[in-house]
Amino acid sequence: MRKHTVTVVGLAVLLAGFAHADEAVDYKKLYEEQKQRNDDLEKRITLIEERGKEDLYLAKETVPETTVGFLEKVELSGFASASYFYNFNRPLDHANTGRGFDVKHNEFMINKAVLTLEKPVEYNAFDWQAGFAAQLVFGQDVEYMQASGLDLGSNGDLFLANVTLNIPIGNGLKVTFGKYGTMLGYEASLTENNYNWSGGNQWTLIEPFTHTGLALAYKISDEAEVQLLINNGWDNVTDDNGSKSFMGYFNYAPNDNTSFTLVGYGGPEANNDSDWRRDAEIIVSHKLTPHLTGVVQLDYGTESGARVIGTTLTTNFVDLAQTIPGSVDAEPTLGGRAEWYAAGLWLTYEKSEKWNATLRTDYLNDNDGARTSQAPYRTEFPINTGQELYSVTLTLNYKPIPEIRISPELRWDRSSLRTAFDGHRDQVTIGVGAAYFY
Repeated sequence: MRKHTVTVVGLAVLLAGFAHADEAVDYKKLYEEQKQRNDDLEKRITLIEERGKEDLYLAKETVPETTVGFLEKVELSGFASASYFYNFNRPLDHANTGRGFDVKHNEFMINKAVLTLEKPVEYNAFDWQAGFAAQLVFGQDVEYMQASGLDLGSNGDLFLANVTLNIPIGNGLKVTFGKYGTMLGYEASLTENNYNWSGGNQWTLIEPFTHTGLALAYKISDEAEVQLLINNGWDNVTDDNGSKSFMGYFNYAPNDNTSFTLVGYGGPEANNDSDWRRDAEIIVSHKLTPHLTGVVQLDYGTESGARVIGTTLTTNFVDLAQTIPGSVDAEPTLGGRAEWYAAGLWLTYEKSEKWNATLRTDYLNDNDGARTSQAPYRTEFPINTGQELYSVTLTLNYKPIPEIRISPELRWDRSSLRTAFDGHRDQVTIGVGAAYFY
């Protein structure tokens, strides 16, 4: 009996302790404090949400819907590039003979700053589509690539400006109207987009950059495309005669590894309507192994009434010619028919997305000097009635990140004229180019 009494008394004391503890905690006060904190938090969230809506409203009011829609559809891209090259001939005029862009010896160059706005147009068999392309280029390279009749000064150019329309005929007919890039040549006009940093002799001496006119493109099938181009001429915005020039293009790619391209060009380019320049080329590209790709380009061109030796010279041409070994030794006939032919080979080994290497070798036979005598104008070859040119170029390309390209390059050029390169038969250059793409 005593034992049970002690137990009951213990339980009573314990319950009294718990009751006393409950009385010590003010649950109502705790609830009110927590509720106040929750109310404050809700107010803050509401203010943040209202501010976000206000910013969005202001942005919408500031930027018109048409502008927002335009920016959503248009692609903005471009790059900036610079380079340095050393010529072992050490020319006194600091010019690398026969080059288009990498023209300076032992000088750092600001090659290009390029801004491209484009709304691409794809082939469509059912719907009308419209787009455009506009490309501004600034830098030291611009002087060489400008078309006659339109420029922004010696260091600026509106390189491309055109409107493209897809007409739902057949598989889709694309019509481009304005200034567009040439279809001639394997190498792109902006050499930063090529595997080799410098442009080859075919690119420099026998190919144009742009045309201004009309281009019709039709996708025959998934493997074949054909284009017909009508324009003012070879690197002409303003036509220098009363006739138009024409170009035909056909590409056939039976699979992802192989493609064949045929291009033909014809038109008067000598300030009259009768003397025509004609050029035909074939380009074959084939992936030889998973890492190695080979490309071959063959060219043949002719021109009647060509600007061969004599058309730009003074009356004392004979005296001048006799002082230049390898050039003419008698006064030539003004004008006449000229021809040239060329071949180029590219082997590109792509080890990874970060590393690749390209070996290019090319040959140009300028039978009559029409393409090389005193050309290109910034880094002129000597006066001649014809020469053969050879070049071998090795370019390494390293991309530590996708936006950056670093390209060390070694190049050797040789001519049949022993004075072609600043009094030398050969010219060796070594240098590096760098570009940032965005």
